[in-house]
Amino acid sequence: MKANVLKFGGSSFLHPRDYGQIASHLAERLSVGAGKIVAVVSAMAGTTDNLKAMILEVNDRASPSNLDAALATGEMLSTRLLEAAVSRIGIRVTSLCGYTLGIHTNSEFGRASITDIDPEPLLAALQQHDVVIAAGAQAIDKSGRLTMLGRNSSDLTAVVIASMLGSEDCEIYSDVPGLYSRSVLHPRSKTCPENCV
Repeated sequence: MKANVLKFGGSSFLHPRDYGQIASHLAERLSVGAGKIVAVVSAMAGTTDNLKAMILEVNDRASPSNLDAALATGEMLSTRLLEAAVSRIGIRVTSLCGYTLGIHTNSEFGRASITDIDPEPLLAALQQHDVVIAAGAQAIDKSGRLTMLGRNSSDLTAVVIASMLGSEDCEIYSDVPGLYSRSVLHPRSKTCPENCV
């Protein structure tokens, strides 16, 4: 299934009201015939650092798996806020996080590497909704534990999702200039080549 993949970084969400502005942008894209949209989101600006500081204040030797699970809540909150904003304007929307997105990794917590992908959960969500919001930077290992792909890796999530869907374009909305025009994974591949992360 073809879908437009749009990624919004933390700089897009400086204030809660920004979720409404992004929702309006998604609605505008749909109104001009964009078809289905997958919006990949990062945590609000500053959230990841605040979460890490809180965990380390509680336990300065917190395990890497504990840190990953805690840090992922920033992106999870961001997906729910954008889902609420999109739903408010009457668009069929749902959100997926690392547990449900279909991206699988090894167990190297903190900077996990993608081992395989399963597009079925994403395709099923797109069948029922016009917009699917995906939490960036997170996945699960073979034991079902949440893993993080590393800091600032929501771009990687967006590119992997574009590849999963066979999309030719992946739009990155960020305060960092740049252009990326090719997929790192073959659209039909279920595994990640050695050099993709």
